[in-house]
Amino acid sequence: MTQLSIESNAANMLARSFVDTRSRSTDSQTSRDAAKAAVSRKADGERAAITKCVKAAPDGLTAYQVADLIGLDRQETSRRISECGLIKTDISRPNFCARPGAVWVWGASA
Repeated sequence: MTQLSIESNAANMLARSFVDTRSRSTDSQTSRDAAKAAVSRKADGERAAITKCVKAAPDGLTAYQVADLIGLDRQETSRRISECGLIKTDISRPNFCARPGAVWVWGASA
């Protein structure tokens, strides 16, 4: 295999989405559809848990605080929190590693 084909294969693998990796290329279309639906339900559940947690905190929370409260991975929470319709304030708080984290609030709290 040439260097060019190796790089091309690597680029193709990186271009595959998270949803694509939930099923094999040899799986039927119904299996691929089921994998997409499962990913969507997971994301929907995470967004609902994040929103509920932030709504219950009148002073807002950072993504890391939310993750610790609901038991979700911190990186996953950081990716999902912007999809929840919450408001990112100008306030920041130190996270577990003392780095500043943006505080998110529910729309009615802002």
